[in-house]
Amino acid sequence: LGIDAGQIGEVMQYLRLFTVCLMEFAYMEDRNPDATYTWCYYDAFRLMLDELLSEPEPEPLPLKVRALGGSAGKREQDAYYLSLGVDIENPNMDRMARGIQLDIVLKDKEGKVITTIGDKLESLDPGAIYHYGVTRKVRGNAVASFAATAKASGYLKLQTPIMKHIELSELRLKKNGEGMHFSGTMTGKYDVPLRSMTLHYQFLSSQNKILGGGSEWVLDGLDAGGTRRVDSKIALPIEGAKKVVYSVDFDVVQLLEE
Repeated sequence: LGIDAGQIGEVMQYLRLFTVCLMEFAYMEDRNPDATYTWCYYDAFRLMLDELLSEPEPEPLPLKVRALGGSAGKREQDAYYLSLGVDIENPNMDRMARGIQLDIVLKDKEGKVITTIGDKLESLDPGAIYHYGVTRKVRGNAVASFAATAKASGYLKLQTPIMKHIELSELRLKKNGEGMHFSGTMTGKYDVPLRSMTLHYQFLSSQNKILGGGSEWVLDGLDAGGTRRVDSKIALPIEGAKKVVYSVDFDVVQLLEE
């Protein structure tokens, strides 16, 4: 009513006086409570009115695919291995992207769709880039081109990145005739344990071109401040791979529950 009548100040003054009257009862007979519910009512009304009168939040910016690349292996009968990497950026500096659907469409030289690789990411920090990697066996025609799209199902108001506190050290990259072997030591810097997570990594050339990638599920999680060894293999040797970049994905709700 106060909003519709343009009398918000008057309404709040009335509520304030009403609250003072209730406070008088709370302190009667030498009572001295540490807290009273009456001011909670007043503060709740104030917050509701502020929210109702505030300017609407701008729509979040869509996620961006910043870079992509990959390598294909030798065909065996009607199938071959394909290793891909996709960099996904959250351009919003004040929102974490949640429930991200990633679709990578593979096409042959005639533009026909061979298949679509679909995957999901739980959380992407504001202003961050996620290094996604995948290696799959593909059946059918050779891949001539591919494109990726990423869309978030929702956003969480957040300005401070909180997904970047898992580090990999002692990284090792080995190549043989059968494929690539990536290993390292994972260290968590959270004060709560994580139940599970996914490690994605990309192989880069000396010029930082994406040559492929892979992933490893860490199903038994990571203790608070703990370390663990990570070993991951893909069945495709990546020629020219000189560097490795990685990202770790998990449901951020795990941090909020503790």
